[in-house]
Amino acid sequence: MEYIDIQKLVKKAEKGDVIAQKSLAARYATGDGIEKSFEQAIYWYERACEYDDPEAYYNLGTMVLIGEGLQKDESRAIDLFFEAIENGSSDASFVIGDAYLSGMFGLEKNIKQAVRYYLNGAVLGAPRGIRLVGGLVTEQRITAEELAEAMLQFSSVDKIER
Repeated sequence: MEYIDIQKLVKKAEKGDVIAQKSLAARYATGDGIEKSFEQAIYWYERACEYDDPEAYYNLGTMVLIGEGLQKDESRAIDLFFEAIENGSSDASFVIGDAYLSGMFGLEKNIKQAVRYYLNGAVLGAPRGIRLVGGLVTEQRITAEELAEAMLQFSSVDKIER
């Protein structure tokens, strides 16, 4: 197990070091080397979000979605996932894609939107997005024509929109 000087980590985080903020948040969330505190985890993820860090938005969104340390709030979680996507999170793209695919978290079921977010995840560097789209075709949940239309819509926008 790697030894981390928590006091040094806190000092770095307080000075605005985003990596230190996320590391501290994760440690508070899990109790790794420090007393577990969801309140502190949320605080440090929120601080990292001030720097538009996609991982911080994603992790905070996950905590909000499941109600870890605060009241569960699907709407706020979805907003955080969209922020994560706008800042480059492939993981958040898959969560939103899944939400559109199943009609969860207040998002209307829309397979074309699901495809767009899966493709966005792939563009952000996660090949899993292509596998997910391929699975939809294989399972005949989307036709080749619908897939082509979704791909055209995806490629015609500079920034993916909600």
